Amino acid sequence: MEPTHPVDEHRTDELLAILDRIELIVKQLVTAGSQAFLYSGAHPAVREYIERAFGTIGEILARRESFAVSAREGMLVYENIPLYRLSVSARKFIDYLEARKIHGIIIARGLTIEELVDFVEILVSPSVQARGRDEFNRELERRGVKAITAMEIKKEEEKPGPARTPQAVYEETVRLMRAFTKAALTGKELDLPGADSLVSEISELAAKDPRAMLDLSAIREFDEHAFTHAAHVCVLSTSLAALLGVRRARLAAICRAAMLHDIGKMAFPAETLFSSGEPDPATAELLRRHPLEGARALLEGLEARPLAVAVAYEHHMRYDLAGYPARPDGVRPHPVSLLVQIVDAYDNLTARRPGRLPLSRPAALERIAEEAGSAYDPAIAKGFLAMMGCYVPGTIVELDGGEIGVVEEVRGSDPARPAARMLGQEGPGGLRDLGEKDAGGLFRWSIRRPLGAERVPPLEAE
Repeated sequence: MEPTHPVDEHRTDELLAILDRIELIVKQLVTAGSQAFLYSGAHPAVREYIERAFGTIGEILARRESFAVSAREGMLVYENIPLYRLSVSARKFIDYLEARKIHGIIIARGLTIEELVDFVEILVSPSVQARGRDEFNRELERRGVKAITAMEIKKEEEKPGPARTPQAVYEETVRLMRAFTKAALTGKELDLPGADSLVSEISELAAKDPRAMLDLSAIREFDEHAFTHAAHVCVLSTSLAALLGVRRARLAAICRAAMLHDIGKMAFPAETLFSSGEPDPATAELLRRHPLEGARALLEGLEARPLAVAVAYEHHMRYDLAGYPARPDGVRPHPVSLLVQIVDAYDNLTARRPGRLPLSRPAALERIAEEAGSAYDPAIAKGFLAMMGCYVPGTIVELDGGEIGVVEEVRGSDPARPAARMLGQEGPGGLRDLGEKDAGGLFRWSIRRPLGAERVPPLEAE
């Protein structure tokens, strides 16, 4: 069975070559900027790296009139294509852009070395006060730089809190995924921008109360796993991100990426998408292509979002890189991809599927815990287990009375009520058995929330 969109291998190789050049340009410019911060733009140390960057830029401009490099959702982006390897140089370049309050730059043919020197000096020099696209471009124009222009930083609109209940928001998410699938199967364009208001509602609910929508993930329809799965992954991923400390303004990017993680499956034939039993080898191979097809579909959309592209492509890449597609460079996937991967696996484990019985919630959580450190990022897995009421040893928790402790062991059959050692309290008196009840039959202590999000890879999409 052939994939819906055959791969153009030559085009793919050419694109990868350009992305490698973009990464090299950024490294060269950041190195030049570090030197320019200490010396002037005319210093030989600065000039050397400017000349290298100029040569690499020329290789790209030999094939096209201009190109754009920008920072979006915490990632460096060439045109609409994210650079998955967020190196130290890429992070520093993003810092430079954000400090100047610009979204990115457009470089056009006709660029001179002197223009590139001036650009780097404007970008990094503390004596230059240009902030925002207009001021930055005026400073470029004042120095005679014509082949580089700045793009304005894009801000997410703050929207009012949701008026609907979590149940209503969840049901709307399922309806949206059903509509997406129908559109894909009938060859119609997906209304990706139309999902933005729903993404905002889910993000707002998660920001106010990360556990508000957790129980909704238990709602399942046997015939509608293809739709409810995306809704569950969206809801649980956004809730987990909020619980791990991601700010409200940044939750929307994660919510949207989780919602669209399986978009690559939507254009597959209906008999593949809704087949019963184990797939035959040809169908299995087709299904393994859905990360590539999903990334392709999002890149071809008018509203391509870098984080959504990355998650669609990477959500089956394991923490130990044994998943698919293969990552020969040895660099682990984006942290948000690793987060969505855990939620995706949990929902599939607990789903009723043709020819396969689901695992119980405790059994699925145990499977996640067993594979933390191999299939799953251990820090994110620990956060997920805590969110789902399974506090494994080592989890840092805050009790309802404000005390902070570390889970030492799980006692009895309830992983939501472990024994925790209070920080700074040695001996028997410092150990709280959260399964212990008072004379009235009420629990003496309860966990308010898990802490320790600083140990989780950075999820912020800044």
